[in-house]
Amino acid sequence: MTTAFLRKVGQISVPQAITAETISFTDTGKAAEVGATSVPDTHLVHLARNGDREAMETLFQRHEIAVFRLACRILHCADDADDVRQETFVRVFASLSRFREDAAFKTYALAVCSNLCRDRLRSEKRRPESLYGLAPGEHAGDVSGDPARQMERDADRERVRTVISALPPNHRETLHLRYVEELPLNEIARIVGCSRLAVPVRLFRARKAFEKAYSAHVTQEDGKLV
Repeated sequence: MTTAFLRKVGQISVPQAITAETISFTDTGKAAEVGATSVPDTHLVHLARNGDREAMETLFQRHEIAVFRLACRILHCADDADDVRQETFVRVFASLSRFREDAAFKTYALAVCSNLCRDRLRSEKRRPESLYGLAPGEHAGDVSGDPARQMERDADRERVRTVISALPPNHRETLHLRYVEELPLNEIARIVGCSRLAVPVRLFRARKAFEKAYSAHVTQEDGKLV
């Protein structure tokens, strides 16, 4: 457990069963779906509410990468995203008594993460950086095969990352939740705090913003080659 995580646990009022001594999460970057085929989240949440440390750790290991990946998309800073990742789970486990099980645990965790990211953006008035690398869980792809085609794919992937990184945070978040996390519209609505009917509108605007920015980026690249 990191010092930052211990400090954050101490700053937040948590149930007696959840303390700095009872939570022992690792930062090893384990797979995002640890135990996905064994114990369901709903049962783990029930155990975690009763202070089961193993249940908490399994939930953490199962969803930490999705939370960190979303934070990276919004904040564009790995250090900030790691802080948000840890604070997200502190707050999630501290508020399990208020968790409504009609929503998925992953949706709940991503909603907490989203709110923390927005708070950080408002407080620090951060501006998006021009580039960002792959977040955990993403892969650069198979480098074998036709080198020319691989270079073309790599260039387009970098172009997409560059364009998305320059979009407003709300557009980055919406695109990420839909096309990276592949969440349904009702879960996206829970995370971003809007009605389900508003999600298609948000997606439409985000896609249009991306298409416009992507076209401008390609035009600019072509102009440099002339």
